Amino acid sequence: MQKTLKNSNVSVAIVNDYAYWVKNNSIYKSRVSDDGFIDVDNALEIDVFSLNERETKNLLKIIDSISE
Repeated sequence: MQKTLKNSNVSVAIVNDYAYWVKNNSIYKSRVSDDGFIDVDNALEIDVFSLNERETKNLLKIIDSISE
C-alpha cells in the first residue's frame, strides 16, 4: 500500500489501526485515524532490540510487505 507522508512517497503497511514505515534506516509506527490519516507528528521509532520473538516475527512480515 502506498501513502504520502510529508511530501515524499513512502511505502506504508497498515496493520490493526497502525501504520508502519521505514525512513532513514529506522522503522516507525503511528496510529491511523478513523478517516484514514496517519498521525505522523506522533510517530514512534520502534526499538527492534526490545521486541520479543513474536513481535520480531510480526515486524519482519510487515517490513517484507513494505518492500514488495
